[in-house]
Amino acid sequence: MANIRRLHSEHKLLVAGPFMDDTSLRGIFVLKAESQEQAQDWAGSDPAIKAGRLAAEVHGPWLIDPNAIHEPETTQGMEQYTLVLLKSGEKWNPSATGFMDVMKQHHAFVKEMTEKGKIAVAGPFPFSEPGELRGITIYTAVAEETGASYEESPYTLLGQRKRRRSHRMIQSSKPDY
Repeated sequence: MANIRRLHSEHKLLVAGPFMDDTSLRGIFVLKAESQEQAQDWAGSDPAIKAGRLAAEVHGPWLIDPNAIHEPETTQGMEQYTLVLLKSGEKWNPSATGFMDVMKQHHAFVKEMTEKGKIAVAGPFPFSEPGELRGITIYTAVAEETGASYEESPYTLLGQRKRRRSHRMIQSSKPDY
């Protein structure tokens, strides 16, 4: 926990927390780094990673509204969220006719869900980034509610994206351990 506190006090760490489900993913760090290499270095400073008990998989840059992550109202305890990793669906084709229209609908959906308080933060990865991971959404709801909300997304309905996996997580953007 000392490393998490240190990264936060240095304004490098925005969100951190363990996942509550039984998968190979153990937790999350959202870092405010200048590059993927810098984020990898910061993540690699974690004692569990240094000891080889955990391995860091770094993705980025993650494109989010700069005002999306903010200090919590209280630093006592942690809050539960659901992380959804989005990957390319069977119809993912940024050069296809109508793709950008679906993108605009999806952004409107995310904005609406954020205004309703159902999404804490969401954002895509640049189209130029390699791999299937296309975006991350962190819902304020538990996994069961998240699934229903996610299925309403224009991207999901039109097969542009599919949910890769939902993970219940606990996070605190200002660790108080």
